[in-house]
Amino acid sequence: MMRYLFTRQGIQLLEELKNRRTLYAFDFDGTLCPIVSDPLNATLAPSSAELLSSLAQVVPVAVISGRSINDLHSRITCENIHLIGNHGAEGPTSKRDLSPSTQICKEWTRLLSENESFKEIEAGVLIENKGISMTVHYRSCANQSRAKGKILECVSNLHPVPRLVLGKCVVNLLPMGSPHKGDALREIMIQHNCDRALFVGDDVTDEDVFNMNDDRVLSVRVSQSETSAAPYFLKNQAEVAQLLKVIQSFYHQP
Repeated sequence: MMRYLFTRQGIQLLEELKNRRTLYAFDFDGTLCPIVSDPLNATLAPSSAELLSSLAQVVPVAVISGRSINDLHSRITCENIHLIGNHGAEGPTSKRDLSPSTQICKEWTRLLSENESFKEIEAGVLIENKGISMTVHYRSCANQSRAKGKILECVSNLHPVPRLVLGKCVVNLLPMGSPHKGDALREIMIQHNCDRALFVGDDVTDEDVFNMNDDRVLSVRVSQSETSAAPYFLKNQAEVAQLLKVIQSFYHQP
């Protein structure tokens, strides 16, 4: 049973984090900024950027997103924030050779472009090749349920077989064995000698963190879900800004 974070008990857990070496990590879309119909239009509010920047001056802060690292850099210009892209596989902590994943994504793009069934999916489907992972968007489709079914049917026949991670009107394709968000979170904790972490996310891709079963990590999901492994939730994305203010207040007390 998920518990609402903004209770006396939840606030106490947050306040206790200041007494430990804590990493504060956030997903981007649907967490730091609202979900928008066109992913190119996602924007971090200036107030949230200011709060993140202020927090990063005193504690380790990270953004771990499904977006590519270059995309994140274009949207988050705050200094001292660790940006991790492609669901945890891309960033300063990654020591893997990413060229095999790049070749796999190129092959998937070619196969889908030649797939007649995929071409017949209704207008509104967008393929986003992020270099070492791919995302197929169908938010703009008139019949989202039909589009999702067709997409899953087509991508299930790709070779090599991708790891599929479903999201909000997206199907993410990741090469098998790629690092995930939980892996990235652990790496940043090690890099900064953190013995605690707070992670806030909103989607299926964030379950890789929620399912870590690591007592050092306090996981929070944006919006309640019966199927999520996160123990705490916020009611909506707007409450993330409130959470940032609460956290910042613990470190900037007079």
